[in-house]
Amino acid sequence: MSKKTIGVLLLIAGLGLIVYPLISTGIRGFSIFIFLGIVVAITAIVILSYRKPAIKDGRKTMRLSRYLSGIISLIAMTATLILEMLPSGAVLIFASGPDERIKQTFSYFSLTPFGYANFFPLLTALLTVVVTILTTIVIIKRVNVTRLQNTVFICTVIALIFSIIPILMFGTGYMSVVGIFITILLLVSLIFQALSNRK
Repeated sequence: MSKKTIGVLLLIAGLGLIVYPLISTGIRGFSIFIFLGIVVAITAIVILSYRKPAIKDGRKTMRLSRYLSGIISLIAMTATLILEMLPSGAVLIFASGPDERIKQTFSYFSLTPFGYANFFPLLTALLTVVVTILTTIVIIKRVNVTRLQNTVFICTVIALIFSIIPILMFGTGYMSVVGIFITILLLVSLIFQALSNRK
């Protein structure tokens, strides 16, 4: 089986996993299938976009590779943004009694966690918006964007740190499954940004 065939099959499988929860009546809200679909689709894009560089067109291949890395980074940031909008990312734990705890989840853009001193989901979400916009500008402009790329990289590092801080400050109870996926996608985006920024 050729590399192209594998890539196409993976892409179809990834899109199928993303669409499945939307058409299935038994699954509501966020599904693990969506995340797996995004990961599989990104893997397929990497496989389809990889080409063995020839000596003649090595520089052109490097430019293409950097461009594709930027595209994959943007896809990861867009997926992160979608997950942050879901009402099951940020966590607050309320005490309804001496021994009772109620766990509630909110969107990363919700001001409720911010009001209860869990500032980091909102800060992560705002930085994700900034990084997504700047990454889009970098991909469209493509020339003289080194300073912009460095800004995007630093903002993504800060967003990644903010996404981890709730666990360090409040404990693992303050991290949801969606929050873990957000952290993973930020890390994936950071890796592909590093590949895109290489000289």
